[in-house]
Amino acid sequence: ENLLNPIIENSANENWLFEPVFFRLKICDDKAAFIKLISDKKIKITDTIYEQLCELISSRFPSKTFTAEDLKTQVELYLKDTSLTSLYEYGVWVFYPWNKHIVHLLDKDEFIEVITNRNKQKITTKEQSLLLTKKIGIIGMSVGQSIASAIAIENLCSEIRIADFDVLELSNCNRIKTSLQNLGLNKTVIAARSISETNPFIKIKCFTKGITEDNIDSFFSDGDMIDLLIEECDNIDIKLLARITAKQNKIPVIMETNDRGMIDIERYDLNENYPYFHGLFEGINYQDLKQLSKEKKLGYILKIVGALKTSPRAKVSLLELNQTISSYPQLASSIFLGSALCADTARRILLNHFKSSGRFYVDIEEILNEPENKDVSFLSGIPLPLTSEDMLRMAGETPVVLSEKVSEEFAEELITASVQAPSSGNDQPWKWLYNNNSFFLFHERNRSYSFGDYNNRASYISLGAAIENFILTAQHHSCNAEIEYFPINDKRLIAKLTLKTSGKVNEQSANKLYENIYKRYTNRKILPKQIIPEEILNQLTQVAEAIETAKVTWISDETKLITIGKIISACDRMRILQSHGHYDFFNREIRWTKEELLSNGTGMGIDELDLSSENVMALKMLSEEKVIDILNSFNGGNILRSVSVQSVVAASAMCLITMPDYSPSSFLNGGRAMQRQWLKATELSVAYHPMVAPLYFFPRLLFGNGEGLNDDMQKELIELREEFLKIFPGDNLRGEIALIRVFIPDNGMRKSVRLNINDLFLYKND
Repeated sequence: ENLLNPIIENSANENWLFEPVFFRLKICDDKAAFIKLISDKKIKITDTIYEQLCELISSRFPSKTFTAEDLKTQVELYLKDTSLTSLYEYGVWVFYPWNKHIVHLLDKDEFIEVITNRNKQKITTKEQSLLLTKKIGIIGMSVGQSIASAIAIENLCSEIRIADFDVLELSNCNRIKTSLQNLGLNKTVIAARSISETNPFIKIKCFTKGITEDNIDSFFSDGDMIDLLIEECDNIDIKLLARITAKQNKIPVIMETNDRGMIDIERYDLNENYPYFHGLFEGINYQDLKQLSKEKKLGYILKIVGALKTSPRAKVSLLELNQTISSYPQLASSIFLGSALCADTARRILLNHFKSSGRFYVDIEEILNEPENKDVSFLSGIPLPLTSEDMLRMAGETPVVLSEKVSEEFAEELITASVQAPSSGNDQPWKWLYNNNSFFLFHERNRSYSFGDYNNRASYISLGAAIENFILTAQHHSCNAEIEYFPINDKRLIAKLTLKTSGKVNEQSANKLYENIYKRYTNRKILPKQIIPEEILNQLTQVAEAIETAKVTWISDETKLITIGKIISACDRMRILQSHGHYDFFNREIRWTKEELLSNGTGMGIDELDLSSENVMALKMLSEEKVIDILNSFNGGNILRSVSVQSVVAASAMCLITMPDYSPSSFLNGGRAMQRQWLKATELSVAYHPMVAPLYFFPRLLFGNGEGLNDDMQKELIELREEFLKIFPGDNLRGEIALIRVFIPDNGMRKSVRLNINDLFLYKND
């Protein structure tokens, strides 16, 4: 250790060296210093000056073919004209102190002449001369190091200013072309050394503390103003500050994001009013941006990178941040492509060959792609829509009931109220028929066919809720309804309902619930936790358990709520990752625009989910099937495991409604119980939010042998089921109807859209 300390200390002092030292031996002082330097036996020397002179002469006579002897003669004549006494005195000896290496080179003008010879005529001599008057600034040396290298190799400027406070870490070496001996060195020093070893005549200014408010003006205007800024830093504050300064000084800006070959160009030199980031930062200034939390800044970062237009693997990476990866990944291949794009764009801007601002893509995967055969075989199971003939035929198979005729106006009132019932994904799985003095409720499987509707149980809950609304509306009008479930073998006919004006009707009790049929809605907000009095929970229990055999269980213990939240989140994740579930959610349920929502008449508007803008963006990324395929390949998507936990923990309580068995009629009655409780909650100003993903998945495990689930999902579901039964003990054969979050709401109501009554109801009375 004692022997190593002096070596390490001396190396640390050398860690900041990045400027080469020039020795021209025709100058006496230089020659004396050079002789002293090479007395150190550790010094390595590379001398190919003769070969370089041969290249120089050959490049000046491109149409002539020289033999080796011809070149030797030409070099001797060339040196004779210089009056130098030795070839050693020709040109310049460049010493790189960080690696103790000396290289004998042609001096600056001849060096540039030879090294740019192969640029012609892609870059003309006149253009090359113009480029060598330019100065370029580059902020950020992870991506920027490769860009600086490309610019230096192509000789696109006379001066490069580079800035980065960070040092090289081992994880950076997946994309930064450098020696492992440089670990721990400042990235600008590494870049400067690399540039100098490529072209020692390029002037380099290093800002080793990165860019700050204190030094940014110096970075732009030290000596002379830069002609172009290439911004590749990670700090969003500095990104904006750099553009503010660029706009003030009318400097064009280039940014490359190493995904899909995306390159941003902002021509503040041509348009001083051009908006920062193409207008993506509207409404916020630099000082406000600095004050934002890390989470709020993330939203702007996602806008900058164009998260929704990134490649599938980039989307996966964004979704997996702080889950399976700690920082945003960058690949060497993408960075090298981006470096080439930046260098090419920089050259064309500096030569005034390109004058546009905007965002451009050179997407290799899109250019070199292969068609994909996506398995959507599950769609072949979607039933055809019910026709009027279907419904009339099924209704005709039931006995005609002697009853008073119901007017079309009253019938429409009953049906309009019934279809205000909730349904899974707002799929509205019902059709009604009035014929021969009876009402017939049908299951429209064409709308409800989904991964979550295992054995039609989700639909039966919705249809039961519709029946309850029908009953309450009838009672409101002093009528009772006689109900017969599944009156024929065809199970698409759910129920036959006949109105009776005789018999006792509890109108007062019915009216309180009826009044809330059109007020009921799903409240998905997350609000500060408040305690709901036990008396109110008891009322919610009683109103649901008024349906025979229904049972209500409440959980308010915070530890148990956390566990419930994790179970729900895990099942939500499975649904998104499972191909059929993914299709249902993004093609049947979510409507991204109001126009889409109104034109479909089913599904949920994205605003109904009460998500932050960042979460909406994440959801849009998850809507891409390729993203899901990648997540499934490594069992990813863990960000979804925490989504529902926050909602559940903020709940006043969680409620589970069950029925004694798994039969269809139990689920219909369970739907009635849930609807009664929901209407009562609305009456009592209690927010109601069903979170039923576990109840959609558990039946596949318990009754379907894990149908449609991969091995990892089945294994996880078994564990989740065990945790669920610890909180809600019971028989696996019971009917689990609804898992509901209740809480104290704020003001406001957001109702889901409904299909037109004419699409749901046929009135016939032959």
